[in-house]
Amino acid sequence: MAFALSKLSHRLRDLSRKASDGGTRLIARAQRHESLSAVVQDGTLEGISSTSMGGVGLHTFLESGSSALGAIDRLDGEGLSALLERTCAAGRSVEDHGLDPVPQAAETDPLCAEIPAPGGPAFREIATSRFRSEISALGSQVYGEHKDLAVRVAGSFGQDEWRIVRWDGSDIGFVVPRARVMVTVTARAAGGAITQHDYLSSSRLDFFGEDATRETVLQAARGAAGAARALVGAPPPPGGSHPLLIDHALAKGLAHEAFGHAAEADSFRTSILARDERFRRGERVGSDRISIIDEPIVGDHAYQPVSAHGVIRRKTVIVRSGILDEALTDLFSARDCNMPLRGSARAQDFASPPIPRMSNIRIEMVQPRPLPAPRREVSAETLRDLLGDAGIFERHPEVVYLSGYTGGQVNPKTGAFVFNSLLSYRLRPDAVEVCQPAVFSGSALAALRSIDEAFGDLVLDAIGQCGKAGQQVPSSGGSHAFLYLEPNDEVLVGGRSGP
Repeated sequence: MAFALSKLSHRLRDLSRKASDGGTRLIARAQRHESLSAVVQDGTLEGISSTSMGGVGLHTFLESGSSALGAIDRLDGEGLSALLERTCAAGRSVEDHGLDPVPQAAETDPLCAEIPAPGGPAFREIATSRFRSEISALGSQVYGEHKDLAVRVAGSFGQDEWRIVRWDGSDIGFVVPRARVMVTVTARAAGGAITQHDYLSSSRLDFFGEDATRETVLQAARGAAGAARALVGAPPPPGGSHPLLIDHALAKGLAHEAFGHAAEADSFRTSILARDERFRRGERVGSDRISIIDEPIVGDHAYQPVSAHGVIRRKTVIVRSGILDEALTDLFSARDCNMPLRGSARAQDFASPPIPRMSNIRIEMVQPRPLPAPRREVSAETLRDLLGDAGIFERHPEVVYLSGYTGGQVNPKTGAFVFNSLLSYRLRPDAVEVCQPAVFSGSALAALRSIDEAFGDLVLDAIGQCGKAGQQVPSSGGSHAFLYLEPNDEVLVGGRSGP
Protein backbone atom coordinates (compact mmCIF):
# COMPACT_ATOMS: atom_id res chain seq x y z
CA MET A 1 0.00 0.00 0.00
CA ALA A 2 1.44 3.38 -0.96
CA PHE A 3 2.16 5.91 1.77
CA ALA A 4 0.64 9.15 0.50
CA LEU A 5 1.92 11.14 3.49
CA SER A 6 5.54 10.24 2.74
CA LYS A 7 5.80 13.41 0.67
CA LEU A 8 5.39 15.38 3.91
CA SER A 9 8.36 13.71 5.58
CA HIS A 10 10.98 16.21 4.44
CA ARG A 11 8.82 19.15 5.57
CA LEU A 12 8.31 17.59 8.99
CA ARG A 13 12.00 16.73 9.32
CA ASP A 14 12.90 20.31 8.42
CA LEU A 15 10.50 21.50 11.16
CA SER A 16 12.12 19.15 13.66
CA ARG A 17 15.60 20.47 12.87
CA LYS A 18 14.37 24.05 13.10
CA ALA A 19 12.83 23.35 16.49
CA SER A 20 16.01 21.66 17.73
CA ASP A 21 18.10 24.63 16.63
CA GLY A 22 15.93 26.73 18.92
CA GLY A 23 16.36 24.37 21.88
CA THR A 24 12.96 22.69 21.50
CA ARG A 25 12.17 19.04 20.87
CA LEU A 26 9.37 18.25 18.43
CA ILE A 27 7.04 15.34 17.70
CA ALA A 28 5.03 15.94 14.51
CA ARG A 29 2.03 13.81 13.52
CA ALA A 30 0.28 13.93 10.17
CA GLN A 31 -2.97 12.03 9.62
CA ARG A 32 -5.31 11.40 6.70
CA HIS A 33 -8.66 9.72 7.41
CA GLU A 34 -11.15 8.54 4.76
CA SER A 35 -14.28 6.46 5.24
CA LEU A 36 -17.69 5.48 3.84
CA SER A 37 -20.69 4.29 5.83
CA ALA A 38 -24.22 3.17 5.00
CA VAL A 39 -27.39 1.97 6.71
CA VAL A 40 -29.89 -0.52 5.30
CA GLN A 41 -33.18 -0.38 7.24
CA ASP A 42 -35.67 -3.20 6.64
CA GLY A 43 -34.03 -4.04 3.34
CA THR A 44 -33.90 -0.46 2.01
CA LEU A 45 -30.69 1.54 1.69
CA GLU A 46 -31.14 4.80 3.58
CA GLY A 47 -28.06 6.44 2.14
CA ILE A 48 -24.29 6.59 2.10
CA SER A 49 -22.14 9.13 3.92
CA SER A 50 -18.45 9.86 3.48
CA THR A 51 -15.82 11.40 5.70
CA SER A 52 -12.48 12.86 4.73
CA MET A 53 -10.20 14.82 7.03
CA GLY A 54 -6.54 15.37 7.73
CA GLY A 55 -3.93 17.63 9.14
CA VAL A 56 -0.73 17.96 11.14
CA GLY A 57 -0.31 18.15 14.89
CA LEU A 58 2.84 19.44 16.60
CA HIS A 59 3.97 18.64 20.13
CA THR A 60 6.87 20.75 21.37
CA PHE A 61 8.62 20.35 24.71
CA LEU A 62 11.69 21.59 26.54
CA GLU A 63 14.04 19.78 28.92
CA SER A 64 12.32 21.71 31.75
CA GLY A 65 9.04 19.92 30.94
CA SER A 66 7.30 22.92 29.41
CA SER A 67 5.27 21.73 26.44
CA ALA A 68 2.53 22.75 24.04
CA LEU A 69 0.45 21.33 21.22
CA GLY A 70 -0.67 22.96 17.99
CA ALA A 71 -2.50 21.72 14.90
CA ILE A 72 -3.45 22.73 11.39
CA ASP A 73 -6.11 20.99 9.30
CA ARG A 74 -4.27 20.82 6.00
CA LEU A 75 -1.77 18.40 4.47
CA ASP A 76 -0.11 20.51 1.77
CA GLY A 77 2.69 21.69 4.04
CA GLU A 78 1.57 25.32 3.98
CA GLY A 79 1.48 27.15 7.29
CA LEU A 80 3.69 24.67 9.15
CA SER A 81 6.50 27.12 9.92
CA ALA A 82 4.09 29.63 11.42
CA LEU A 83 2.39 26.84 13.40
CA LEU A 84 5.76 25.76 14.82
CA GLU A 85 6.57 29.31 15.91
CA ARG A 86 3.23 29.68 17.69
CA THR A 87 3.51 26.27 19.34
CA CYS A 88 7.09 26.87 20.51
CA ALA A 89 6.09 30.25 21.93
CA ALA A 90 3.18 28.65 23.79
CA GLY A 91 5.51 26.01 25.21
CA ARG A 92 8.00 28.59 26.46
CA SER A 93 5.23 30.48 28.23
CA VAL A 94 4.07 27.51 30.32
CA GLU A 95 6.09 28.62 33.36
CA ASP A 96 4.53 32.10 33.14
CA HIS A 97 1.06 30.58 33.57
CA GLY A 98 2.04 28.33 36.49
CA LEU A 99 1.09 25.14 34.63
CA ASP A 100 2.50 21.76 35.66
CA PRO A 101 5.40 20.59 33.48
CA VAL A 102 5.26 17.38 31.47
CA PRO A 103 7.38 14.54 32.95
CA GLN A 104 10.73 13.95 31.30
CA ALA A 105 10.59 11.80 28.16
CA ALA A 106 11.85 8.24 28.38
CA GLU A 107 14.85 7.23 26.31
CA THR A 108 14.07 5.31 23.14
CA ASP A 109 15.89 4.41 19.96
CA PRO A 110 15.19 6.32 16.72
CA LEU A 111 12.89 4.49 14.33
CA CYS A 112 12.61 4.91 10.57
CA ALA A 113 10.13 2.53 8.98
CA GLU A 114 7.20 2.09 6.62
CA ILE A 115 5.02 -0.47 8.37
CA PRO A 116 2.87 -2.37 5.84
CA ALA A 117 -0.87 -2.45 6.34
CA PRO A 118 -2.79 -5.74 6.65
CA GLY A 119 -3.64 -7.26 3.26
CA GLY A 120 -6.40 -6.11 0.97
CA PRO A 121 -7.14 -3.15 -1.30
CA ALA A 122 -6.66 0.44 -0.21
CA PHE A 123 -9.65 2.68 0.46
CA ARG A 124 -9.58 4.49 -2.88
CA GLU A 125 -9.40 1.20 -4.78
CA ILE A 126 -12.99 0.36 -3.79
CA ALA A 127 -15.67 2.17 -5.74
CA THR A 128 -18.62 3.69 -3.88
CA SER A 129 -20.96 1.89 -6.29
CA ARG A 130 -19.47 -1.45 -5.28
CA PHE A 131 -19.95 -0.72 -1.57
CA ARG A 132 -23.52 0.44 -2.23
CA SER A 133 -24.34 -2.77 -4.09
CA GLU A 134 -22.75 -5.12 -1.56
CA ILE A 135 -24.15 -3.55 1.61
CA SER A 136 -27.61 -3.28 0.01
CA ALA A 137 -27.56 -6.96 -0.93
CA LEU A 138 -26.41 -7.93 2.55
CA GLY A 139 -29.08 -5.84 4.25
CA SER A 140 -31.82 -7.17 1.98
CA GLN A 141 -30.84 -10.78 2.61
CA VAL A 142 -30.81 -10.32 6.39
CA TYR A 143 -34.21 -8.61 6.34
CA GLY A 144 -35.59 -11.32 4.08
CA GLU A 145 -35.12 -13.86 6.88
CA HIS A 146 -36.63 -11.70 9.65
CA LYS A 147 -39.48 -9.65 8.23
CA ASP A 148 -41.40 -9.82 11.50
CA LEU A 149 -38.69 -7.65 13.10
CA ALA A 150 -37.20 -4.24 12.47
CA VAL A 151 -33.79 -4.98 10.96
CA ARG A 152 -30.96 -2.50 10.65
CA VAL A 153 -27.66 -3.37 8.94
CA ALA A 154 -24.98 -0.71 9.29
CA GLY A 155 -21.69 -1.02 7.42
CA SER A 156 -18.63 1.16 7.28
CA PHE A 157 -15.08 1.00 5.99
CA GLY A 158 -12.15 3.35 5.85
CA GLN A 159 -8.52 3.86 6.66
CA ASP A 160 -6.25 6.07 8.72
CA GLU A 161 -2.80 6.89 7.42
CA TRP A 162 -0.29 8.30 9.89
CA ARG A 163 3.15 9.88 9.58
CA ILE A 164 5.13 10.55 12.77
CA VAL A 165 8.43 12.44 12.82
CA ARG A 166 10.36 12.83 16.09
CA TRP A 167 13.21 15.10 17.19
CA ASP A 168 15.72 12.22 17.27
CA GLY A 169 15.37 11.49 13.53
CA SER A 170 12.52 8.98 13.74
CA ASP A 171 10.23 8.92 10.68
CA ILE A 172 7.47 6.31 10.71
CA GLY A 173 4.56 5.71 8.34
CA PHE A 174 1.70 3.26 8.80
CA VAL A 175 -1.83 2.67 7.55
CA VAL A 176 -4.71 1.10 9.50
CA PRO A 177 -7.73 -0.09 7.46
CA ARG A 178 -11.00 -0.93 9.26
CA ALA A 179 -14.34 -2.34 8.14
CA ARG A 180 -17.35 -3.45 10.17
CA VAL A 181 -20.93 -4.60 9.88
CA MET A 182 -23.41 -4.31 12.73
CA VAL A 183 -26.80 -6.03 12.69
CA THR A 184 -29.52 -4.71 15.01
CA VAL A 185 -32.93 -6.35 15.31
CA THR A 186 -35.89 -5.04 17.27
CA ALA A 187 -39.00 -6.95 18.35
CA ARG A 188 -42.14 -5.23 19.49
CA ALA A 189 -43.26 -6.05 23.01
CA ALA A 190 -45.94 -4.85 25.37
CA GLY A 191 -44.84 -1.54 26.81
CA GLY A 192 -41.88 -1.05 24.47
CA ALA A 193 -39.39 -2.80 22.24
CA ILE A 194 -36.61 -5.34 22.62
CA THR A 195 -33.36 -4.80 20.72
CA GLN A 196 -30.47 -7.20 20.16
CA HIS A 197 -27.35 -6.81 18.06
CA ASP A 198 -24.20 -8.50 16.81
CA TYR A 199 -21.27 -7.36 14.69
CA LEU A 200 -18.39 -8.41 12.50
CA SER A 201 -15.15 -6.53 11.80
CA SER A 202 -12.25 -6.95 9.42
CA SER A 203 -9.11 -5.23 8.18
CA ARG A 204 -10.11 -6.11 4.62
CA LEU A 205 -12.04 -3.20 3.18
CA ASP A 206 -13.57 -5.41 0.48
CA PHE A 207 -15.05 -8.01 2.84
CA PHE A 208 -18.71 -6.94 2.42
CA GLY A 209 -19.20 -9.04 -0.69
CA GLU A 210 -17.38 -12.16 0.47
CA ASP A 211 -19.33 -15.39 1.00
CA ALA A 212 -17.79 -15.91 4.43
CA THR A 213 -18.88 -12.43 5.51
CA ARG A 214 -22.42 -12.99 4.31
CA GLU A 215 -22.72 -16.33 6.12
CA THR A 216 -21.33 -14.94 9.37
CA VAL A 217 -23.61 -11.89 9.25
CA LEU A 218 -26.64 -14.09 8.55
CA GLN A 219 -25.67 -16.35 11.44
CA ALA A 220 -25.22 -13.34 13.74
CA ALA A 221 -28.60 -11.96 12.68
CA ARG A 222 -30.29 -15.29 13.38
CA GLY A 223 -28.84 -15.36 16.87
CA ALA A 224 -29.89 -11.77 17.58
CA ALA A 225 -33.36 -12.33 16.13
CA GLY A 226 -33.86 -15.51 18.14
CA ALA A 227 -32.85 -13.72 21.32
CA ALA A 228 -35.16 -10.76 20.61
CA ARG A 229 -38.14 -13.04 20.03
CA ALA A 230 -37.36 -15.10 23.13
CA LEU A 231 -37.19 -11.98 25.30
CA VAL A 232 -40.79 -10.99 24.55
CA GLY A 233 -42.56 -11.75 27.83
CA ALA A 234 -39.41 -13.13 29.48
CA PRO A 235 -39.12 -12.71 33.27
CA PRO A 236 -36.47 -10.57 34.97
CA PRO A 237 -33.23 -12.25 36.01
CA PRO A 238 -32.67 -13.35 39.60
CA GLY A 239 -30.93 -10.75 41.76
CA GLY A 240 -28.07 -11.15 44.19
CA SER A 241 -24.89 -13.21 44.26
CA HIS A 242 -24.86 -16.25 41.96
CA PRO A 243 -22.53 -18.57 40.11
CA LEU A 244 -22.08 -16.74 36.81
CA LEU A 245 -21.23 -17.56 33.23
CA ILE A 246 -20.26 -14.57 31.06
CA ASP A 247 -19.40 -14.45 27.37
CA HIS A 248 -16.30 -12.93 25.77
CA ALA A 249 -17.98 -9.56 25.14
CA LEU A 250 -18.81 -9.03 28.81
CA ALA A 251 -15.36 -10.32 29.74
CA LYS A 252 -13.84 -7.72 27.41
CA GLY A 253 -15.85 -5.06 29.22
CA LEU A 254 -14.47 -6.26 32.54
CA ALA A 255 -10.88 -6.38 31.26
CA HIS A 256 -11.11 -3.04 29.46
CA GLU A 257 -13.03 -0.91 31.92
CA ALA A 258 -11.90 -2.38 35.23
CA PHE A 259 -8.28 -3.32 34.54
CA GLY A 260 -7.12 -1.69 31.32
CA HIS A 261 -8.01 1.87 32.32
CA ALA A 262 -6.64 1.29 35.82
CA ALA A 263 -3.33 0.18 34.26
CA GLU A 264 -2.98 3.33 32.10
CA ALA A 265 -0.08 5.23 33.62
CA ASP A 266 -1.70 8.67 33.48
CA SER A 267 -4.36 7.45 35.95
CA PHE A 268 -2.03 6.38 38.75
CA ARG A 269 -3.05 9.18 41.12
CA THR A 270 -6.48 7.57 41.46
CA SER A 271 -6.08 3.99 40.15
CA ILE A 272 -6.95 0.99 42.28
CA LEU A 273 -3.91 -0.73 40.73
CA ALA A 274 -1.51 1.97 41.97
CA ARG A 275 -0.27 3.18 45.33
CA ASP A 276 1.56 6.46 45.89
CA GLU A 277 1.36 7.02 42.10
CA ARG A 278 3.27 3.79 41.42
CA PHE A 279 1.88 0.62 39.82
CA ARG A 280 1.40 -2.11 42.43
CA ARG A 281 3.72 -4.41 40.55
CA GLY A 282 4.24 -7.82 42.14
CA GLU A 283 0.95 -7.93 44.05
CA ARG A 284 -1.39 -10.89 43.58
CA VAL A 285 -4.85 -10.04 42.25
CA GLY A 286 -6.07 -13.38 40.88
CA SER A 287 -5.51 -17.07 40.37
CA ASP A 288 -2.17 -18.19 38.95
CA ARG A 289 -4.19 -19.52 35.97
CA ILE A 290 -5.28 -16.08 34.82
CA SER A 291 -3.62 -13.24 32.89
CA ILE A 292 -4.81 -9.94 31.42
CA ILE A 293 -2.96 -8.88 28.28
CA ASP A 294 -3.12 -5.84 26.01
CA GLU A 295 -1.56 -6.32 22.61
CA PRO A 296 -1.80 -4.81 19.12
CA ILE A 297 -3.01 -7.58 16.82
CA VAL A 298 -2.52 -7.26 13.07
CA GLY A 299 -5.87 -6.91 11.32
CA ASP A 300 -7.76 -6.15 14.53
CA HIS A 301 -10.31 -3.34 14.83
CA ALA A 302 -8.12 -1.50 17.36
CA TYR A 303 -4.77 -2.31 15.74
CA GLN A 304 -2.07 0.33 16.07
CA PRO A 305 1.52 -0.82 15.51
CA VAL A 306 3.15 2.46 16.58
CA SER A 307 2.26 4.87 19.35
CA ALA A 308 1.23 8.44 18.64
CA HIS A 309 4.71 9.41 19.87
CA GLY A 310 6.41 7.25 17.25
CA VAL A 311 7.33 4.34 19.55
CA ILE A 312 6.68 0.70 18.63
CA ARG A 313 3.72 -0.53 20.65
CA ARG A 314 4.59 -3.53 22.82
CA LYS A 315 2.59 -6.41 24.24
CA THR A 316 1.72 -5.49 27.83
CA VAL A 317 0.95 -8.21 30.39
CA ILE A 318 -1.02 -6.27 32.99
CA VAL A 319 -1.70 -9.39 35.09
CA ARG A 320 0.72 -12.27 34.62
CA SER A 321 -0.41 -15.55 36.21
CA GLY A 322 -2.43 -13.64 38.79
CA ILE A 323 0.30 -11.08 39.60
CA LEU A 324 0.26 -7.38 38.60
CA ASP A 325 3.20 -7.00 36.25
CA GLU A 326 3.15 -4.32 33.51
CA ALA A 327 1.46 -0.96 32.99
CA LEU A 328 0.33 0.85 29.85
CA THR A 329 2.96 3.57 29.59
CA ASP A 330 3.86 6.20 27.02
CA LEU A 331 6.90 8.34 26.34
CA PHE A 332 6.03 10.86 29.06
CA SER A 333 4.67 8.58 31.80
CA ALA A 334 7.13 5.66 31.89
CA ARG A 335 9.88 7.42 33.87
CA ASP A 336 7.42 9.21 36.12
CA CYS A 337 5.81 5.95 37.30
CA ASN A 338 9.06 3.95 37.19
CA MET A 339 7.79 1.41 34.66
CA PRO A 340 9.18 0.27 31.28
CA LEU A 341 8.08 2.14 28.15
CA ARG A 342 5.40 0.15 26.29
CA GLY A 343 4.50 2.63 23.54
CA SER A 344 0.83 2.79 24.61
CA ALA A 345 0.02 6.37 23.55
CA ARG A 346 -2.95 6.82 21.23
CA ALA A 347 -4.69 9.92 19.91
CA GLN A 348 -8.14 10.31 18.38
CA ASP A 349 -6.69 12.43 15.59
CA PHE A 350 -3.74 14.63 14.64
CA ALA A 351 -5.01 17.51 16.80
CA SER A 352 -5.57 15.45 19.98
CA PRO A 353 -2.99 15.03 22.77
CA PRO A 354 -1.67 11.45 22.94
CA ILE A 355 -2.42 9.59 26.17
CA PRO A 356 -1.95 5.98 27.33
CA ARG A 357 -4.74 3.82 25.89
CA MET A 358 -5.48 0.16 25.28
CA SER A 359 -5.55 -1.63 21.94
CA ASN A 360 -6.84 -5.24 22.10
CA ILE A 361 -7.23 -6.41 25.71
CA ARG A 362 -8.07 -9.94 26.79
CA ILE A 363 -8.54 -12.20 29.82
CA GLU A 364 -6.65 -15.43 29.26
CA MET A 365 -6.66 -18.64 31.29
CA VAL A 366 -4.53 -21.76 31.12
CA GLN A 367 -6.22 -25.08 30.29
CA PRO A 368 -9.59 -23.86 28.99
CA ARG A 369 -12.24 -26.51 28.40
CA PRO A 370 -13.03 -27.06 24.71
CA LEU A 371 -16.28 -26.12 22.98
CA PRO A 372 -18.04 -28.66 20.75
CA ALA A 373 -18.81 -26.03 18.05
CA PRO A 374 -17.90 -22.48 17.00
CA ARG A 375 -19.00 -19.81 19.48
CA ARG A 376 -22.05 -18.55 17.57
CA GLU A 377 -23.34 -22.11 17.21
CA VAL A 378 -23.20 -22.88 20.94
CA SER A 379 -26.69 -22.76 22.45
CA ALA A 380 -27.65 -22.10 26.07
CA GLU A 381 -28.56 -25.78 26.32
CA THR A 382 -25.06 -26.75 25.19
CA LEU A 383 -23.56 -24.41 27.77
CA ARG A 384 -25.75 -25.99 30.44
CA ASP A 385 -24.36 -29.40 29.47
CA LEU A 386 -20.79 -28.11 29.53
CA LEU A 387 -21.28 -26.76 33.03
CA GLY A 388 -22.61 -30.17 34.06
CA ASP A 389 -19.59 -31.93 32.55
CA ALA A 390 -17.33 -29.56 34.50
CA GLY A 391 -19.01 -30.61 37.75
CA ILE A 392 -20.38 -27.15 38.48
CA PHE A 393 -23.95 -28.34 39.08
CA GLU A 394 -22.60 -30.67 41.73
CA ARG A 395 -21.75 -27.52 43.72
CA HIS A 396 -24.56 -25.23 42.66
CA PRO A 397 -28.16 -25.98 41.60
CA GLU A 398 -28.28 -23.03 39.17
CA VAL A 399 -25.94 -20.80 37.15
CA VAL A 400 -26.90 -17.38 35.78
CA TYR A 401 -25.56 -16.82 32.26
CA LEU A 402 -25.07 -13.21 31.11
CA SER A 403 -24.75 -12.71 27.37
CA GLY A 404 -23.60 -9.62 25.49
CA TYR A 405 -22.29 -6.25 26.62
CA THR A 406 -24.04 -2.92 26.15
CA GLY A 407 -21.74 -0.64 28.12
CA GLY A 408 -21.12 0.35 31.69
CA GLN A 409 -18.76 2.22 33.94
CA VAL A 410 -16.08 1.71 36.59
CA ASN A 411 -14.82 3.84 39.45
CA PRO A 412 -11.04 3.66 38.84
CA LYS A 413 -10.25 4.50 42.47
CA THR A 414 -12.34 1.73 44.06
CA GLY A 415 -12.71 -0.75 41.20
CA ALA A 416 -16.50 -0.77 41.58
CA PHE A 417 -18.14 -1.58 38.22
CA VAL A 418 -21.63 -1.65 36.73
CA PHE A 419 -22.13 -3.33 33.33
CA ASN A 420 -25.22 -4.15 31.28
CA SER A 421 -25.83 -7.39 29.40
CA LEU A 422 -28.00 -7.96 26.33
CA LEU A 423 -29.92 -10.84 27.91
CA SER A 424 -29.56 -13.48 30.60
CA TYR A 425 -30.45 -17.10 31.32
CA ARG A 426 -31.05 -19.32 34.30
CA LEU A 427 -29.24 -22.61 33.67
CA ARG A 428 -30.23 -25.68 35.68
CA PRO A 429 -29.39 -29.36 35.13
CA ASP A 430 -32.89 -29.98 33.79
CA ALA A 431 -33.94 -26.57 32.42
CA VAL A 432 -32.91 -23.41 30.59
CA GLU A 433 -34.91 -20.20 31.10
CA VAL A 434 -34.44 -16.99 29.10
CA CYS A 435 -34.56 -13.82 31.22
CA GLN A 436 -34.44 -10.09 30.59
CA PRO A 437 -31.09 -8.25 30.36
CA ALA A 438 -29.25 -8.06 33.67
CA VAL A 439 -26.97 -5.63 35.44
CA PHE A 440 -23.56 -7.12 36.31
CA SER A 441 -21.92 -5.17 39.14
CA GLY A 442 -19.47 -5.36 42.00
CA SER A 443 -15.77 -5.22 42.73
CA ALA A 444 -13.39 -5.72 39.81
CA LEU A 445 -10.77 -7.41 41.97
CA ALA A 446 -13.40 -9.72 43.46
CA ALA A 447 -14.66 -10.60 39.97
CA LEU A 448 -11.14 -11.47 38.81
CA ARG A 449 -10.59 -13.68 41.85
CA SER A 450 -13.91 -15.41 41.16
CA ILE A 451 -13.04 -16.59 37.63
CA ASP A 452 -12.67 -20.35 37.93
CA GLU A 453 -13.12 -21.91 34.47
CA ALA A 454 -12.80 -20.95 30.82
CA PHE A 455 -14.57 -22.55 27.85
CA GLY A 456 -13.34 -22.37 24.26
CA ASP A 457 -10.50 -20.69 22.42
CA LEU A 458 -9.76 -16.99 22.69
CA VAL A 459 -12.37 -14.77 20.98
CA LEU A 460 -10.96 -11.26 20.62
CA ASP A 461 -13.47 -9.54 18.33
CA ALA A 462 -15.57 -7.62 20.87
CA ILE A 463 -15.28 -4.15 19.36
CA GLY A 464 -16.36 -0.66 20.28
CA GLN A 465 -15.27 2.92 20.82
CA CYS A 466 -13.39 3.82 23.98
CA GLY A 467 -13.93 7.27 25.43
CA LYS A 468 -11.32 8.99 27.60
CA ALA A 469 -10.38 12.63 28.16
CA GLY A 470 -12.84 13.69 25.47
CA GLN A 471 -11.32 11.40 22.84
CA GLN A 472 -12.78 8.34 21.10
CA VAL A 473 -10.57 5.56 19.71
CA PRO A 474 -11.43 2.07 18.43
CA SER A 475 -11.22 -0.66 21.09
CA SER A 476 -11.44 -4.43 20.99
CA GLY A 477 -10.69 -7.53 22.99
CA GLY A 478 -12.35 -10.45 24.71
CA SER A 479 -11.43 -13.68 26.44
CA HIS A 480 -12.11 -17.32 25.91
CA ALA A 481 -15.61 -17.75 24.49
CA PHE A 482 -17.07 -18.10 28.01
CA LEU A 483 -15.81 -17.60 31.56
CA TYR A 484 -17.30 -19.12 34.71
CA LEU A 485 -17.24 -17.20 38.02
CA GLU A 486 -17.81 -18.77 41.41
CA PRO A 487 -20.34 -16.89 43.58
CA ASN A 488 -18.93 -13.94 45.48
CA ASP A 489 -20.75 -11.53 47.80
CA GLU A 490 -18.93 -8.67 46.04
CA VAL A 491 -20.13 -9.66 42.55
CA LEU A 492 -23.85 -9.25 41.92
CA VAL A 493 -26.59 -9.61 39.36
CA GLY A 494 -29.25 -6.92 39.48
CA GLY A 495 -32.72 -8.36 39.10
CA ARG A 496 -35.60 -9.91 41.02
CA SER A 497 -34.84 -11.31 44.49
CA GLY A 498 -36.02 -14.76 45.42
CA PRO A 499 -36.80 -17.83 43.24
